[in-house]
Amino acid sequence: MKKTYKNLEELYLDNEKLVYTFFFDYFKDKELILEWSQNLWVKVWKNFDKFCDKEKKEVHRYLRVMARNLVSDYFREENREQEAWEKWNQGECLETPTLENESELFSSPQLLDFLIKALEVLTETERDLVYLSYDQKLRSANIGQLLGISDGLVRVRLQRIREKLKMEVERLQKEGDTYE
Repeated sequence: MKKTYKNLEELYLDNEKLVYTFFFDYFKDKELILEWSQNLWVKVWKNFDKFCDKEKKEVHRYLRVMARNLVSDYFREENREQEAWEKWNQGECLETPTLENESELFSSPQLLDFLIKALEVLTETERDLVYLSYDQKLRSANIGQLLGISDGLVRVRLQRIREKLKMEVERLQKEGDTYE
């Protein structure tokens, strides 16, 4: 007979120590362990229907993989954030995009010339947001933490910046202006 979980409570009670122990191996801070355990259990709750028909041993393995992936994402994100902070503190955050950095994004070199020229209309703050989002590939939540604003505000500002750049690129295309 297949041993499965009847409800989320049973799954939680049977596996809470396993999850806590796994996170304890990576984080010694009890608050951080509880936060990451909660993140995992929220994911389980949202996808409980996928766990109902699985055997208990399979669920144990699945939870370990989920926990390991959360930890990996955390350290990867923390590493990117630390690199951005270091560059920020060294004053390297406003590098002008070069053809090599941006060429993957645009197939037309002329369009790229227009974009580079359009970047000149951005304020320093707007260029910082572009740098952190596109060059450092940080998520809006991390950018918000760095700048002391909400991630929602970061997303709104990035959308406005994209619109501003699009309008400027279109204006430059109409004028036939190129970047020299």
